[in-house]
Amino acid sequence: MPNPEIYTGNTLTTVTNANPTPADSNYIQFYFWVSNTSGSEQLFILTDNTPDAAVWRPIGMNTFRSYTKTGIDGTTTGSTTIFTTESGWGDFYITNCMVAPTSISGLVSVSTVSIGTNSSSFDNLVGTTLLTGLSSVTLFQPLTILANPILIPSSTAVTINVSGAAVAAAYTFKVILTGYYI
Repeated sequence: MPNPEIYTGNTLTTVTNANPTPADSNYIQFYFWVSNTSGSEQLFILTDNTPDAAVWRPIGMNTFRSYTKTGIDGTTTGSTTIFTTESGWGDFYITNCMVAPTSISGLVSVSTVSIGTNSSSFDNLVGTTLLTGLSSVTLFQPLTILANPILIPSSTAVTINVSGAAVAAAYTFKVILTGYYI
């Protein structure tokens, strides 16, 4: 059975692993992993217990999320928004951060990056870090979350800042952030 697709406004999301879970003859629940166009995935539940209504909601109060931003050019300094926290879902707490090269050629030296919500320096979540050792697309580097990370309010942009450009013909990478809404 192909994965169903859901349109919300102009946004297409693909539903994977749809597993019906009947609770009784008048009540049914479906659990879905939903991937949206920004690259994040979320486990949702679709509950239908009335003839004409179905309700979508995220699973659990502490909702796990993973955000991925690809195509970051490490040969140029500047900032790129990784994601914006969901509106109305509470504060977001980052638990893990990883960087992985996706394209490398002619590498002489790697980039220096930081991640944050504080405009211009963007370094209050992950301090300034040299991407030492990331010389192949088969490698990745976990980045250290600051000892006292902040809870990120809803509708707040989380940004990566390339403060030191790589010396290379091409040095492109992706960043993956995971955490919970609490």
